[in-house]
Amino acid sequence: FSGVAVRDDETGVTVYSALPGGHSGNYSDNSVSALELHDAAPAWTTLLAASDTTGTNLGTGGGGSGADIVMASDGHPVPRHTYTDIFWEPELGRVMVGGEAAGFNSEGSTVDHFGYDPVANDWDAQGTWTNRPNYRAQAFVRDPVSGKRYAFYDTGTARQFYEWNPAATPSPTWTARTATGGSDYRNRGAYAWDSTRSRVYHLSGGGWFTQAS
Repeated sequence: FSGVAVRDDETGVTVYSALPGGHSGNYSDNSVSALELHDAAPAWTTLLAASDTTGTNLGTGGGGSGADIVMASDGHPVPRHTYTDIFWEPELGRVMVGGEAAGFNSEGSTVDHFGYDPVANDWDAQGTWTNRPNYRAQAFVRDPVSGKRYAFYDTGTARQFYEWNPAATPSPTWTARTATGGSDYRNRGAYAWDSTRSRVYHLSGGGWFTQAS
């Protein structure tokens, strides 16, 4: 239920896992780990240990009370289904994470957008970054020239297409856009940026993990 963020720059290639959460019984804590692929023998290491959630009700499944839990007592975000809503943002020097808060038990969803700073080895305070326009997990593509990302949401009744501009001042912005060339884009499809044509390429319009044209 949780993806990873890939950083590929002059430092090497680093894969980050942050706040990963499956359903009850799956791996679920809010630690941050990294895999340095440029090392001779890559191995996962824990950068930021999991919060102590002793005595905290993070939900019991099936829409439990965990839907209201967004932050652990130490101020770090709780684990969640990040799906593809986790990425490295070079303009901000952050691992950005959205996803469904407390999703590892009760699918509680929020629009909070969090940033992990690997230099400070800590999460930015809640509210530092502009909320996402929709709480549903989404697919992203990034234009490497402008740095803008394009996010695709599926609300269950409508398709939404947004542009994320990390270079906007005083803080990054979300802007609603209108997609052309197809109306059945899905939030969990496979997307890529076509740099030759400056287009978003979308493979599979099926919902969830099913095949489609």
